[in-house]
Parts: sequence; structure tokens; C-alpha cells
Amino acid sequence: MAGPDENIEVTMKVPCSIDAFGKHPWASTIRDIAIAICFAAALIVWSFSFQVSEDIIEECKTACASTPTTNIYMAEVSATKCVCASIPFAKKPGQ
Repeated sequence: MAGPDENIEVTMKVPCSIDAFGKHPWASTIRDIAIAICFAAALIVWSFSFQVSEDIIEECKTACASTPTTNIYMAEVSATKCVCASIPFAKKPGQ
């Protein structure tokens, strides 16, 4: 017959805090909130990059108007460039 020591089973489980972080119910919520904040900040910065101040527009108009030809107008303006273009003359019939 077996003695009392032979029927004992010993197990030991030690929780590891490094592996348990992804298993917490709030971990994915915090990650999603952080991603949403970063995405919103990037979207706001991107949307403001297309704005051109009134001063830049006026400088571009003045630069295009100061050319010796009178048929020049401001075609395009951005924060980094000003494009002037000429008005094409319409051809008269028979030319």
C-alpha cells in the first residue's frame, strides 16, 4: 500500500507581469486612444499646412502685376511658390 507522501502533487504558478500587460482589458483601450490622439494630431497639422496667409497672396498679386506685360495674372499661390501666367489672346475669326 502507498504511503501518504506518494499521493501529493505539488504545482507552482508564478505570474509574470511582463506577459500579463497585453492581457489586461484596459490595455487595448489605452492603445486605441493613443493611436486616435496621434492620428488626430497628424490630421490637424496636415490640414493647416494648406493655408496661405493674405499677406502672401497680396505679395504674389503685386509681383505678377509688376511685370512689364499687362496681360499677366496670378495663376497659383502656395506657402512656397507664386506662379504668374499670361492671358492668351483670342484669335479673331479668319486668322
